[in-house]
Amino acid sequence: AGDAAAFRPLSFCVTVPSPGGDDVSRCGLVARSRRPMSWCDVARTIHEVELSPLSCAKQSSAGDLAKHRHSMAVCGAFDADEKALLFGGNISRSVAGNWQTSAELFLASLPRAAGEPVVLKEVAKAPQAQWPCSRWGATLTQIRAGALLWGGWSREGETALPWMLRLREADADWSSCPGTGPEAVAFHTATAVDSKRVAMVGGLGDGASRSGVWIFDSSTEQWQQACADGPSVAGAAASFEVDSQRLVVCLGVQRTAFRFGDEFLKNVSVFDLRMQRWDEHAWTSQRPTEEDPLAANREPCVRRQVAAGTFGHRLIVSGGHSENSDTLSDIWSLNLRTGRWTELSSQGPRLAAHKAVISGLDFFTFGGHSSTGVYSSKGMSMSIVQLGQEPRVSSESEEPSTQDSEEQSSESQSEESDDEADGIPIQLLMRLLAAQRSAQPGRGYE
Repeated sequence: AGDAAAFRPLSFCVTVPSPGGDDVSRCGLVARSRRPMSWCDVARTIHEVELSPLSCAKQSSAGDLAKHRHSMAVCGAFDADEKALLFGGNISRSVAGNWQTSAELFLASLPRAAGEPVVLKEVAKAPQAQWPCSRWGATLTQIRAGALLWGGWSREGETALPWMLRLREADADWSSCPGTGPEAVAFHTATAVDSKRVAMVGGLGDGASRSGVWIFDSSTEQWQQACADGPSVAGAAASFEVDSQRLVVCLGVQRTAFRFGDEFLKNVSVFDLRMQRWDEHAWTSQRPTEEDPLAANREPCVRRQVAAGTFGHRLIVSGGHSENSDTLSDIWSLNLRTGRWTELSSQGPRLAAHKAVISGLDFFTFGGHSSTGVYSSKGMSMSIVQLGQEPRVSSESEEPSTQDSEEQSSESQSEESDDEADGIPIQLLMRLLAAQRSAQPGRGYE
C-alpha cells in the first residue's frame, strides 16, 4: 500500500496470547490480510484503541466437533499460519462435586479472511506417547521452548508437574519437567515475561486462594519463588509490560478457608520484576483518587474469570462473573503505563470462564458458559471481537440460534443424571457443598 513506509512501523504491536509470539510485525500483517484496511487504519486502531470502533459476534466453526466446556488452557501456537492450542476444560454442567474434565487437545486454525470459520482439529494421542491428565482451571503459555501446561484440578493425576507441548508434523509431543516447585493450584495466572520464563500468580488450592510469585525457567526447567507475599487471588487477569518490566494483576477473588463466600477484589497490583517486589505506588500520580466522583465510572465492576489478552501496552478483559452472580458482557482496556481503565464496549460476549487468543486486530474467545452450568450451545462456544471494525447493525449473530437452544434443552435433559448425586438436584447439591466449602478443597467457582 502507498502508506506502508509511513505507517507500517507504527503497526508493530505485542499481542499475547497470540500465534505470533514476540513477532511485533505480525499484528498489522494479519489484520490487513483478514480485512481491507490501510496501514494508517491499522496503526490508528493500535495506538487509539479506546477511540476506535469495535464489533462483537459469535464465531462460526468447522472441522472436528468439540463438546461445550469452560476453564480450558489456551494459548497461541507458533506457526506460519494463525493457530491456537486448546487443552482440557470442564465439560460438565457442575462446578462442585460431580464435575468432569477433558484431556483433549485441539488445534484451532483461525480464519484467513473475515467471515470464515475457525477450523478445529483434535490432535490425537499417539500409542505409547506421554500425555498429561485431564484437568480444568489450568494454564497453557507459549514460550520459545513450546507451550507450558501447569496446574488445574483433576481426579486423574498430579497437576503440579509442568508439561511442555511441542507440535511435530501435527502430532503432539508432550514431555514432563520433573523438579520441585509450588503446590498445584487452579485458576491462577501464567504470564510469559520473556522467551523462556513464565510467572505464576495466585490460584486456588486447599480451600483458599494463594499469594506469591513463582517463575518457571524453561531453559533450566527449574522454579524460583520470586516473592512470597502479594495479593491472595484467584480467577484474575494478568499482563506483562515489557518496557517497564512490570507484571500487572487485576480483578479476581480472594478466598479463605474459614470464611463463607469469596471477597471480590478491586485493586490492580503491580509486581516489579527487576526489583522482585510488589510496587504499591505504581501509577499513584496518574490514577483517579477515591475522592473523585467519576472514579467509579472509570473502571469495571469487580469480577472473576474474564477472558484477557495483552494488546500493546493495554490489557483487554471481556465478560466474567460479577459479585452479584451475573454474567457480564462488557469489554474494558487497562492502560499498563498509566493504570487507567476505559470501557470499549458494553455489548461483548456474555460469558465467563472463556479464554482469549489475539490474532491481528481480532480477539477470539473459546469456551465459557453463560451462567453456572448453562451453555449457549451443545458445542464449544466461540466469539470474535474485532477492534477497528464498525459494529454490525443486526445483533442476530450474537444470539443463540433456535437449533442451539434446542440442543441446549435436549442436552440438559440428557445430562440431568450427571448433575445429580443420590437423587439430589444439582441446585440443592451445590448449596450443600457451598456450606461445607472449607472441607472441600476441590470446589470450583459457582
